Amino acid sequence: MGPPARPAEPRVQLSVRVTPLQSSGPVVEVEVEMNTRSSRWLWADPSTPLWSILDLRDDAGQIPYAIDSDGGHVLSLERPPKGRVYLRYRLEMPPPEERSAPDPRLWLDPTENVMHATGESLLWLPEGQTPITCRLEINAPDTPVATGFGLDRVIEVEVSPDALRRTNVLVGPLGTARFRLPFAEDDAAALGVTPYDMRWVAAETASVRTSIGEYFGAFDEGRFTTLLVSGLRRPNSALQAVDLRTRSLVVDGSSWAAWGGGARLSVASALAHRWLGGRVRVDMGGARGEGVWFTQGFSRHVARDVLFTIGLLTDEDMIAELDGLESVLATSPLARSSNADAVAAGTPDAVRLVTARGALYAARLKSQIKKHSGIENSLDGLLASLVRRAREAGPDVALPTWEQHISEAAGEDEVEAFRGMVLGGAPVELPPDVFGPCFRPVRGRHVPFELGFIDPGFAGQPIVLESVDTDGPAARAGLRAGDTIVDLEYRSGDPSVAVTMVVEREGRRLERSYEPHGTPVVGRRWVRDPRIPDEACLP
Repeated sequence: MGPPARPAEPRVQLSVRVTPLQSSGPVVEVEVEMNTRSSRWLWADPSTPLWSILDLRDDAGQIPYAIDSDGGHVLSLERPPKGRVYLRYRLEMPPPEERSAPDPRLWLDPTENVMHATGESLLWLPEGQTPITCRLEINAPDTPVATGFGLDRVIEVEVSPDALRRTNVLVGPLGTARFRLPFAEDDAAALGVTPYDMRWVAAETASVRTSIGEYFGAFDEGRFTTLLVSGLRRPNSALQAVDLRTRSLVVDGSSWAAWGGGARLSVASALAHRWLGGRVRVDMGGARGEGVWFTQGFSRHVARDVLFTIGLLTDEDMIAELDGLESVLATSPLARSSNADAVAAGTPDAVRLVTARGALYAARLKSQIKKHSGIENSLDGLLASLVRRAREAGPDVALPTWEQHISEAAGEDEVEAFRGMVLGGAPVELPPDVFGPCFRPVRGRHVPFELGFIDPGFAGQPIVLESVDTDGPAARAGLRAGDTIVDLEYRSGDPSVAVTMVVEREGRRLERSYEPHGTPVVGRRWVRDPRIPDEACLP
């Protein structure tokens, strides 16, 4: 079997060609050609795909290889490569009867002429973080295509192999749009059916991206792509899953859930995270994840601030967001843990807690800067200055430097408040007018979401329930360890939506339904003050 019919141009250092073979069933063929000295190629997806290597050669001929899947997937060349390496392989999906639910990482449906894939589940590539000239081709004639780099079938881009893995590929009956301004280029593609108009969501996302760039006093260089996908979500996941990818954003939405404030906040938070986390971050000097209060928490604050300012959050959306953050702080079992201890727990609840702390503290800091400095300083001005600094000094801001910025903008006492509330786990104290004159705090109940067992990853196939919290709502509904889950539906994080499930026990099928909530906790909530007109609401 010979080399590719069209060799890569000399200036192209990495060439990737993806060909969905719809007539052959759920199969995709990939060709990778690269001038490399690396003998170690990686497959980033931890799952084990059905791949077959069809050809592996370089300028000297065939290359013997071995694949090690112990703790990951590594393709090792058994001699050093000479010149350009050419690799061709196929990926196959299991037959339809073995696929219980769409896999958002790699999904091929020849009956619908549809393909969705992440780079991690599609590409064998050498390790590498240095940007090189890459040529990416999606070989699907007469079918619309999109990638994280835009709507073109063939694109050349300066990107590292590691960053190339974090792209997505869509093939099928896509809706597409291009938005162009002198300072911004946005592409969008939509696959699937939703109860909302994806064209509006695409335009709205492009507008929000521009507004967040203005917040930081800068604009992105180059094209940004939004990929809207419906129908590939895992059972019982969030209504909209938002994933920030290389030069792109993937929004995996429900085929029935409406587009509203929660979805907008998730999208805007991811777009803000490109700056706070992507361009600048606070170096905590400790374990990975200790800066989540900044990268995710402050991003959430920026998202809320921008959306409310440009009129994309209603009063109801605003209150739902604030009460959601307050509920996390009030009900988390880690609520009084320090930042370091919470991160060390390594649980999703810990990430939610640290994010909520950061988001609410950011609102406090904005208020304190305004009170201390008047119009001379602002939180957005402080964050924009850190972004500008990062262009020359790099993304990391040392914790003492961050505290110095707080001291200069909000006073020395605020440094102690930051240490206690964000790093130490003390309650986040907020002025009554922190969110403007239209919203005020009250005391109320927070109902925690409590499933009563650890979801073992139900994806449509029967799976054994290993343990049940004997004091939780699942046990009270009659579930036992050892039951086999046959069907399971719930809305993760939402205690107001009942859990419905079917289990098998001793040869019988049992239906169970219960409310997934724990003991209510009294804490701070927020209400809209009806006496204040809408035009006076901005803080």
